[in-house]
This record gives sequence, C-alpha cells and structure tokens, in this order.
Amino acid sequence: MPRLCTLILTLIFAIALLGAWLLSTTEGARWLAARAEALLPALQVSVTSGSLWNGVSVADLRWSGDGGEISVDSLALDWSPGCLLRWTVCVDELAVDGVRLDLPAAAPEAGEAQAQANPLETLPDNIPLPVVESPVDVIVERATITGLVVRQGGEPMAAGLSSITLSARLVGQELAVERLDLAGDAGTANLQADVTLADDWPVDARWAVEPAESLTAGEAVAVEGRIEGTAGDLALSGSVSGARSVDFELGLSALASPRRLEARVEASESTLAVDARIDEAIDITGDLRAPALNPFWPGLSGQLTGRFSITGDPLRPSVTASVAAEAIEYAGIGLDSARLEADWVTREGGRVSLQADGLRRDGEALGNVRIALDGRPDDHRLELAANAESASVQLDLAGGLDAAVPAWEGAVRRARVSVDGEQARLVDTPSLSVSPQALRLDGHCWAWQEVRACTEPLIASPESAQLEVNLSALPLAVLEPRLPPGFGLPGSVTGTATLDWQAETGPSARITLVSPASRIEVPQPDSDGPLTLDYDRIVVDADLQPTVARFRVGLASPAIGQGGFAVETDPADAQRPLSGTVWLDGLSLAPLAGALPQLREVEGLLSARGEVNGTLKAPRFRGTVGLREGLVLPSALALPLEEINLSADIDGEVATLEGGFRAGEGEAAIGGQLDWQSGELDGTVDLAGEALDIRVGTLARLTVTPDITLAIDPETLALTGSITIPSAQIEPTGLSAGAIRRSPDAVRVDDNGQPLASAAEEGGRTLETDLRLVLGDEVAFSVRGATGRLDGALRLRQLGTASAEAEGVLNLIDASYEAYGQSLQVRRGRVIFAGPLAQPRLDIEAVREAADIVAGLRVTGPVNDPQVRLFSRPAMAQADILSVLLTGRPPGQGSSPSEEELINSAALSLGVFGGGRLGESLADNLGVKDFQLEASGEGSDAQVSVSGYLTPNLMVRYGVGVFEPENTVSLRYYFTSQLYLEAVSGAESAFDLFYSFDYD
Repeated sequence: MPRLCTLILTLIFAIALLGAWLLSTTEGARWLAARAEALLPALQVSVTSGSLWNGVSVADLRWSGDGGEISVDSLALDWSPGCLLRWTVCVDELAVDGVRLDLPAAAPEAGEAQAQANPLETLPDNIPLPVVESPVDVIVERATITGLVVRQGGEPMAAGLSSITLSARLVGQELAVERLDLAGDAGTANLQADVTLADDWPVDARWAVEPAESLTAGEAVAVEGRIEGTAGDLALSGSVSGARSVDFELGLSALASPRRLEARVEASESTLAVDARIDEAIDITGDLRAPALNPFWPGLSGQLTGRFSITGDPLRPSVTASVAAEAIEYAGIGLDSARLEADWVTREGGRVSLQADGLRRDGEALGNVRIALDGRPDDHRLELAANAESASVQLDLAGGLDAAVPAWEGAVRRARVSVDGEQARLVDTPSLSVSPQALRLDGHCWAWQEVRACTEPLIASPESAQLEVNLSALPLAVLEPRLPPGFGLPGSVTGTATLDWQAETGPSARITLVSPASRIEVPQPDSDGPLTLDYDRIVVDADLQPTVARFRVGLASPAIGQGGFAVETDPADAQRPLSGTVWLDGLSLAPLAGALPQLREVEGLLSARGEVNGTLKAPRFRGTVGLREGLVLPSALALPLEEINLSADIDGEVATLEGGFRAGEGEAAIGGQLDWQSGELDGTVDLAGEALDIRVGTLARLTVTPDITLAIDPETLALTGSITIPSAQIEPTGLSAGAIRRSPDAVRVDDNGQPLASAAEEGGRTLETDLRLVLGDEVAFSVRGATGRLDGALRLRQLGTASAEAEGVLNLIDASYEAYGQSLQVRRGRVIFAGPLAQPRLDIEAVREAADIVAGLRVTGPVNDPQVRLFSRPAMAQADILSVLLTGRPPGQGSSPSEEELINSAALSLGVFGGGRLGESLADNLGVKDFQLEASGEGSDAQVSVSGYLTPNLMVRYGVGVFEPENTVSLRYYFTSQLYLEAVSGAESAFDLFYSFDYD
C-alpha cells in the first residue's frame, strides 16, 4: 500500500511537471503544436516564442479545407490565466497580421429547374432567434487584425483593410462591443453596440463613417447614425455632415412575414422614398423629388424627378420607371434634359427608352442621344441615334439573348455616320455575338460615295482582340475645307490598319497610308492659277506599341524632291521623348518663282539630313540644311545672283551659316551664327564680297564690294558695315522721270479694303542701320541731260521707322548739263547730306562760255525746293543771259528786234525771270508732274518748251519758237518704257508710233 501511494504521488507529480512544462515553456508549446498538426493535417503552425501560460507568438499559421484556405503571417496572444478562476477568459491583447482568406471559385450555376425556383418560397413565415448564453465570460481588451486580403478563385474580392481593432465583452447573454474600428483605403468607420442574445435580440448601437476624400471629390464628409429596436424590427437613422447636410431613416422587418423595408432620404428640399414589401412576391416602389442635386454629391447640380416600381416574382419581376432630369452638371459634363421610360417584364419583355438632349463637355456642345430597346429578351431591337451640330450616328441592332450559351446573338441591321453633310453607311448586315467570354463581329464594309473601308472579322475576348481595316481610294479633297483657302489636293489615299489588343501587353496598332502619283495645288496671290507641285508617292506608316510608337513619312516627287522622317517615342513616358532621323534631297526652289512676285527667277536644290531628339512638345534637330546650285533674280535686277551655295549646321537651337554666291565676275561669302535657345532669334550674319556685278534694270550697272553685318537680337535688327562701289554706270531711261509718286495721304489696305497697320503699329524688331557708302573713281552717270562722274562717301543711318539720315558729300566730276537745248559745263557740283536722306542740299554751278561772256545756272538749296539763278560775267539782264544760253550770243549781236522780243516773251511766259520757279508753281497747281523747261532745235527751228506728265503714262509738251512765231503742242502716250505713241500739232502735224532700244 505505501508503494501504491508513492506511485500515485509520483505519477501525479510527473503529470503536474509535464503540464507545467507544456504550459509554461516555448518547447512545450511547440510540442503541442506538433501534436495538433499530426491530428489535424489541414493545420500548419509554427511557434516562435512565448508559452501558453504567459502568452505565445506563432507564425505561418495555415488552415486548409474544402471551404477554402486561411493563412496568417504572425499571431501574438497575451492573456491573463488568473481570470479562469472567475470562469472568465481575459484577452489582454491579440495581434494578427497578414491575414489571407482564399475562397474557392464560385460553383457552377444550378440547373434550369433550380434556377427558376423562387427563393422567397423557401423562407418560413417566421424565423426564430436562438438564445445564446456563454458558459464563461469573455473579455477582449484589444484585438487587432492588419493586412486582411480576401480572394475568390485567385481574384481579389475587395480592397484590403489596413486595420481592424476590437474591444468587447460577452457576459452571459449580453454582448457589449465597446469599440470596433475599421480603417482602409475607403476611409474609417467605428461602432459601439449593446446586444442581448435572447428574446427578440434587442439592439442599441451607434456608428460613424468618414469616407476618404478621394471618394467625396476632396470634401470632408462624416456620416453618423443610430440603430435601435430588435433584430426582427430594426430602425436605423442618421445624417451626413460636411459641406452639405443629408438626413436618412430606414426601417427593416425581416424575420416575420410580410417582410418590409421602408427608407427615406432628405436633403434640403429633395427627398427619396422607397417602400418594399417582400413575401412570395415583391412589391417595391420608389419616389424621387430632387429640385437640387448638389446636397447629394459634391459638384453635382441639376434637377431629378421620377417614380419606379418592381413587382411580381423576384426571378421574373416587372419593372416600370419614369425619370426626368434637367440641367445636370458634373465634372465638366452636362446635359440640358434627359428622360428614361421603362416598362419591362423579364419573360415577356417590353420597351425601354432614354432620350438625352444638350450633351456637352467642358462647355463644348456634343449633341443629343437617343437609345430605344423594344421586344422580348430573346427577340428585340436596339436603336441608337446620336447627333451633333455637324455630325450624326445611327445604329440598329436586332437579336436576342440565348440563355443556353449564355450570349447575345444578333446582327447589325443598319448603321450610318454623317459628318458635314457627307454620309458613310454600312453596306452589309454583319452578325454580332456578345458573351462574357468573347465578342464576334463579322467582316463588313462601309461606303462613302465611291470609297469603301472594309474590315476583317473582329474576334475579341478578355485576353485579346484584333481588327484589320482596308481603305480604298479616299479622295484627299475631303481635307480641303480644313486647309487654308486656295489649297487643292486632287489625289487619293489607300491604306490598311491592324489594331491589336492583348491583356498582358496592352493595345498596339499598325497603320499604313499611301497616296499615289498626284499633285498639291498651292494658291498664288498674284497669279490666276495655283502653283502645282507634282509628286510620285507619299507614304505614311505608324507602328504603335505599348512601349514604343514609331512614325515614318516618305515623299518622292520630281518637283519637290525626295525626303521624309522616321521618329519614335515612348507613349508610356509623359515627356514623350523623341529620337529619329530627317532627310531631304533635291527639293527644287523653282516653283517659288511663281509664288513670290518679288522674284522673276528662282533656282536651287534644298537638302537636309540630321537627327531628331528632345520631346514631342520641344523637338530638337541636329544636322545640316543646305542649298546648292542656287540662282535668284529679283524683279529689280537685270542680272541674277548665281552659284548660291549655303549650308546651315544646326544643333538644337543653334545654327552656323556658311556659303557664298556669284554676281557677274564677282564673288561673295556668307557666314554667321543664329541662336534661338531663349525662344527669341539671336545672332549675326556676315556678307563680304568683291566686285559684284549688280544691274538695277535699265537704271544702273554697278560694281559693288560689300562688307556688312546683320546683328539680330530680341529687340533689334542692326545692319552695319560698308559698301564700296568702285565703278558704276547710272543711266535712267524710259519713264523714270514720270514714275508714279506715292501720295502723302496714301493709305495701304488689305484685300477687303481695310487699312493695314503701319510698320510701327505692327511691332516686332526695330531696324537699326549704320552703313558707309563709298564711291570710287569710275562712277559715271547720265541723268536727264546731266553727265559726268560721282565720287565721295556717305554714312547712312536709320532707326526704326524714322526717316533715313545721311552724312557726307557727293561730288560731280567732269560733269555737263543740257539746259535750254545747250550743253553747260559743271564747274562746281556738290550734293551735301546732313540730315534726312531725301533732303540733301545742292550746290551746283553750270556755265556756257561764248566769246568773252560766261553765262550759266547756279542751283542751291534743298533738293525739294531748289533755288535756280541765272548769272553771267560780265553781268547782264536775265533775257540777255537766256539769249546766250539759247543762241550762244547776247541780244544785239546778229539778232533782229523781233528775235529779242520773242526771247523776252518766251522768258516771261516760261517764268524764267525772278528765279525760275513761277513755271513750276503753275504746273503743280494744274496737276502737271515732272515739269521741265528745255530748248530744242537750231537756227530758225529753235524753240523754248515746257513739258510734264498729266498721268504716269501721258506726257504733254508746249513749245514757243525763238526765231519764228510758231507754237507746237505734243502729246505722247507710253505703252511701255520703250514703246510710245506721239501726236504733234503745230506748223506741221504728225501722228507716229515709236520704239526705242539701247545697244552696246
């Protein structure tokens, strides 16, 4: 017996030691975990620290079963075992992290008979509530769960919660949730509740929700409310506070038949009421009266009214609705009015229509939309119509739902698209099939006039989709309304497009457009016909991928040359970086001659080669642009500028210029650098030449040696340097004396007769000129009776639109002047510039020597108002001086009294006495331009005459005989500078046609 007692005591002691080891050590907890895994193969657990008595931490907890799998990254439990003495479980803290609940995929849908069963028929009339009473009290001071993810069939069911925190007590039948906090991407929520788990389960709870501002358009919104009543008859009430206030109430009776739901939402003057009765059939009605929608949602405005009802079998309900909206605006999208009418029975079908008018986005009108569905679910027609100011779309579908597949099977019966009065229509009636697994549209064609665009069959699924389109002979004339007036595109374009979409890689496309041989017509303002640019082929190719987009354009033309560009960019990069090449060979400049009236002839070949980089918004070019074999003949010159070769090395926003040209036997070099990195053009251009042969029509032939620089900055254009003219022959001919002068009150107008702004009003850079003009020893002139040479130098300056100014003196060397029909020698001739270029001062003295007499003219004063004096040595009367100038002898030396009277009469009548300005004054008053006093003929045929231009082409001359009392009137009309018609009336009359020409 003592041995038995000892054995029992030893066994009891061993069991106590084993229990203590299992409960108070980490190794004991691990041993128990291993035994649990052996007994429950679905369980996996790893104890990391602690003990069952003092608190334990586990990791990689996993339970797998037919209902799914739950896994936990880590779990830590801290509890108070001493509470067990009071039959209470006290959890001080429970922390669970990384909880993943994986549910199996949804089971296949039940058979037809089961699917058609009314689920409400299986509900009992009353659902009894059990009495729940815990044998021990449970106190949870704090329990947290973080990183919760729920998936079904591998797909996430909802966004994970960042944390769940619970503090609760269960004492007998009383459950008190002291606090339940939820936090996640959608916002935060909390709940406090007291529930009795007996009788009708009375409930008293308060709750609050704060949605994330990303869900409320950036506004701070708070929702709070209260739940009262019993589980079988709950009443929920609450309010929304923030920038707007909304109150709501909900009553739910769900445990006893008839089950009922009543809800009411009020915001300002707007109300939404819903009343639902659910028994073996459902009866749900709703009424909406919302004169202002802004209280319901931030940024939403407008009016909404309507009624709806859902009645009958819950699997085959009948739905009716009538909803109207007015002046709806939200996030830049709005409509003037909309109306929804629905009368639909699940099996029998019905009609549903939606009309929306005045759609707009960001203030831009989009038009109206109408959608109508008419028929049964298995046989119906869907009509869609949309129209805007200049475009409309119409689409009719016919088909039905096939419940066996399930899928919608039908066809596109009609489709039309109209843009700016041009209509494209669907030629065929392609079959259309839509199901959750795939969409299939048969191949079809669209027709517009004689143009067709056809597609291959479209097959799309959740994994991929592909569409191929072929375009035939689309006239490019459709683009003309969007081009500047006068441009013409008589050609056509054909092409193909392949559009592809893959779920893993995203969308891609390949587009190729080809325009075969045709032309481009460019308007010419000063020509009756357009400038025609023929081309052999234009190709546009685009390869668009999710990670790269490539574009290539190629051109081949006998008139334009060959060229194009190939660039690529990354569509995923917001900066749209560019890389590629540009090339152009043999672009002829000859067509510009017709487009630029200032040029009589233009030749040359333009080329370009380089790389393109930067971004789509700010592309950069690095390469060379060159002009070779160039020739330019301005309208004002008789000889062209030849052998023009110019290149520009461009690096982004910097260009270096280098080149030259030839004019006659002379050559010139061009260089410089331009910079536009700041957004404004800046830089210099230098021109240096030697012995350039410049012929200004029939006016002059010059040999020019320029050395000038054009400096450009954001504010000014500065032209500086020197121009040396070693030799020149200045011989104005034709109508230069009668050229049209600009009237002081002339106003420039545009094509519509509206005044054009002056250069100062148009703004832009200010032109600053500071040039030195140097005349050499061989500058000869012959101008309206004056011949000789010029030398001297001028400094020419101009600032902006101010008058050009000059400083310097031009001297007349070895000069003579034809006056009164006689040749006068210029003893002193100077043109003095000290101010406006158009207002130099004259200092000219021309004489004729006869025997011991010197008679002449002295011209002084400003050029626009010169003083002309007759003088002689020895001094003589004006009539005597005139006699010497006309006849070479003074009166009384071989002249009869009648001759002297005629000379005096002629001098008086022509205003010679008194300074010689009376004749000009009279001519100006009569509207006669370019008044001239001259002598012609010899001996008895000598005359003193005056002449001038009545119009730019009509000249009149009146002459008085010096030795014979005869008067002569002549009219001359110029057709060109060399061809004119002359009529003469006097002692003899004549009517002649003259053609004059010069030759070397």
